[in-house]
Amino acid sequence: LSRTTLYVSDFASNQVVGVDLQSIAVTFTGQPGAPSVCDSIKDQQERRLTIPTGRGPTSVTADYYLLSRVLVTNTLDNSVTQINVQDNTVRNTLNTGSSPVDSDWVTIQFGAIRAALIANQGGLNDPDGSLSLYIGSPSLGGGLLGAGQIRDGIESTLTDGIKNPTDVWGNGQWIDPPPPAGTLTSRPIVWYVPNTGGNSIVELRLAVTGLFGTSITAMSPGGPREVGQNPTFASLDPFYPNAFLFAAVAGTGQFVGMDPSRAISPQGIRVPGLGKIFSCYTH
Repeated sequence: LSRTTLYVSDFASNQVVGVDLQSIAVTFTGQPGAPSVCDSIKDQQERRLTIPTGRGPTSVTADYYLLSRVLVTNTLDNSVTQINVQDNTVRNTLNTGSSPVDSDWVTIQFGAIRAALIANQGGLNDPDGSLSLYIGSPSLGGGLLGAGQIRDGIESTLTDGIKNPTDVWGNGQWIDPPPPAGTLTSRPIVWYVPNTGGNSIVELRLAVTGLFGTSITAMSPGGPREVGQNPTFASLDPFYPNAFLFAAVAGTGQFVGMDPSRAISPQGIRVPGLGKIFSCYTH
C-alpha cells in the first residue's frame, strides 16, 4: 500500500481519497478551475487509495500525535467513520447526532486514551445540534487497560448550551505534565466549539482521574463566552500554557482574542469575510 500523507473527502462519491505526497512538489499555479484538488497536486494517481465511508463525508481529522486513526464525519448519514492509518482500512462506523460536520482529537497519557469531540450541526430531530464524545482506549499489554477497560465508541452527547456548531478544536497533547499537589489531574483537556447559530464559544473539559484514566467525566465549566454573532472557529494560542483564546466571528467580520480564564470582554480586529483561522501548533 502507498504511504498516505493526505486524506481528501469526496462528498459526492461517499469516500475519502488517500494521497501519497512524498517527493512531490506541490504547485498552486493554475489551481482555480482545476477538476479536483488532487489533480492540482499532480500526485502519482496510480498510488492513490479510495476508502469508502458513509454518505456525505465532509471533515477529515487525524490523531496527530499517534498518527494511527483518522475520523471522517458523514454528514448525510449522521455518523463518523474511523480509519486505521496503518493499512487504510475502515475500523468502524459510529452513530452520532444529526449532521456531523467536524471533529478533533486529544491524546491522553502516552496514548493510553484517545478522545474525539464531534460537532453535530443539527437536523429535524435536534434543530440546535449537539456534541458527541468518542472515547477509545485499547489494551496496553501486560494486563493493563487504558481508561480502566477497553472502550471504543460514542459515550455521551451534549445538547445544553449548544447552537448549531460547525467546528471543533481540541488542545491535542501527548505527555501530561505532573498534576498540581493534592490532585489527580494535570493540564486541562479541553475542546472549544463555536455556536455558529448563536454568539458564543463553548468550552468542554474532559476530567481524567486515576491510573490510566479509570474515571472520565465530561463537563463544561464556566459557561459559554460571548464573542459576537455567528462564530465559525475558535482555538487556543499554540504555545503552552495556552494563555489566549482566539475566535473567528463571521457575523461581525472580526478576529477576536480573549483570556479564557478571565471574564474580560473579547478584543476584536476587523477582518471582513473571515471564516477560519490557523496556526502552527507547537507544543
